[in-house]
Amino acid sequence: MKMKFLVAAAPLFFSMSSWAVSFESCPAPADITGKYGIYTATTASAKGEWLGVLSPSAVQNQKVVSFENGVFYPSNNASGTVGTVGYCQYKVGNGEGLNMRYRPNESSDVLVQLRNLDKWKQVTTEIGLVLYECTNQAPGDCAFSDVEQ
Repeated sequence: MKMKFLVAAAPLFFSMSSWAVSFESCPAPADITGKYGIYTATTASAKGEWLGVLSPSAVQNQKVVSFENGVFYPSNNASGTVGTVGYCQYKVGNGEGLNMRYRPNESSDVLVQLRNLDKWKQVTTEIGLVLYECTNQAPGDCAFSDVEQ
């Protein structure tokens, strides 16, 4: 009887990993490395990177000191949780702002879906652009997941 249960349940356990959704989020400042004005961090899935660039004249290997916010643009400039990550913004040691772009598998502007919806606030700009902003100090709160296409 136990053997029948194990044989019947085994496929279920092995397929559970396919149920898991891989979450990404803005990287923590400590996870960002910079050299010669080029800043990178590995994505949570380790299948891509976050990339940011500062003017070499403004930077002398400044360390990233704080997370400021994450910005998400919904598809078709309408309310919704599917769209693209605009950037995650940080401050470096000299006070300069650094925008990091999400680049899974070297491609940009892939569709993502917001997670932790209570952390993202919808904003409509003066010119009518709809975006979502996450200003929580814990960058992991600004979460999203890739949308399978």
